Amino acid sequence: MITLALAILLTMIVLLLLGFPMKVSLLGGALVAAAGVFLIGRLALQWAASGFGPLESSVTLRPMVFGSTLVAIGIQTVLMSFVCSMFGIQRRRG
Repeated sequence: MITLALAILLTMIVLLLLGFPMKVSLLGGALVAAAGVFLIGRLALQWAASGFGPLESSVTLRPMVFGSTLVAIGIQTVLMSFVCSMFGIQRRRG
C-alpha cells in the first residue's frame, strides 16, 4: 500500500513539474483524494456493521492513517495545481 502511495505521489510531482495541463493535475489529485475517502469510508462501514463498538487499533489504525494521508496528498495536489497555473499567467501590458 505504501508503495502505491509513493508511486502516485511521484507521478503527481512529475506531472506538475513537466507542465501538464491543470486538468490533469486536478483529475489526479481528485483521484488520490477519492481513494483516501474510499478507505476511510470502508473503515466507517465496517465499524457501523459491528454496531459502533470499540475499535481494534491494530486493525484500523494503519488503513486510517493511509487513507488520511491519501486525502491530504490529493487535496494538496489540487491546490498546488491552481498555484502552478497562476505562475503561468501572462500579464497584459497596455
